[in-house]
Amino acid sequence: MKCTCCGKDIIEGLELCLECCSKKNDPQDYDKRFNYYTDNKQYDEAIFDFSKLIEIYPENGSIYNFRGICYYYKEQYDDAIADFTMAIVLEPEESINYNWRGICYFRKELYDDAITEYTKSIVLNPDDSTSVYYWRGICYFNKKQYDKAASDFTLLIDLYPKGVVTGYFWRSRCYRLNGQKESAINDLETALSLKPDNNELARIEEELEIVKAMP
Repeated sequence: MKCTCCGKDIIEGLELCLECCSKKNDPQDYDKRFNYYTDNKQYDEAIFDFSKLIEIYPENGSIYNFRGICYYYKEQYDDAIADFTMAIVLEPEESINYNWRGICYFRKELYDDAITEYTKSIVLNPDDSTSVYYWRGICYFNKKQYDKAASDFTLLIDLYPKGVVTGYFWRSRCYRLNGQKESAINDLETALSLKPDNNELARIEEELEIVKAMP
C-alpha cells in the first residue's frame, strides 16, 4: 500500500507514512492512526509512532493521550499515568485524561487516587459522566464504602439507560453488604425484568440466590 501523500510504501490499513502524518499535523490523521493500531492490537508500533510525533509536537496533549492508552493496553500503568499526567498539564480541561489516569490507578488498586481522578472528570464534564459514575462506584465498593457506591450506581441507573442492568446489579450488592435484604431483592428482580443478556443473567440469578438465603 502507498502513502496517499508521498507514495511511499506503508503498512496496509494506514493512509499516510509517519513523515507525512507529522507534516500535516491533522488530529483526524492521528485518530485514524491510533484506531488502526489499537484495532489490530499493534501497541508497540503505535507507541513508536506516537513517540516520534511527541518529539516533533511536545505540546500536543492528544498525542500523549494516544500513547498513554497504548501503554494502558500493555498493562504498563506507570508509563500510562506519566503520559496522561503530561496530557493533563497540556490540556487541563480535558476530562478524558482524568478518566484514563483514574482507570490506571484503579488497575493498581489505588482507589483513593482513582476516586480523585473520576471526581475531577465529573466536575469538568458533568453532562457526559455516566460511565465515570460506574468506575467511581466500583472504587467505593472495593473500599467497602457501600453507601457512597450505591449513590454512584443510582446515578448510573438514572442517567445511563445502557447501564441500567449493571447499575441495579451493583447497587443490589451494596444493599446486601449493608444488610438491606429487601432493597437488594428489589434491585435484582428489577434487573431481571429488563431482560439482561446471558452473562448478566447468570450473575444476577446467582446473586439473587445469595440474597434470598440471608436471614
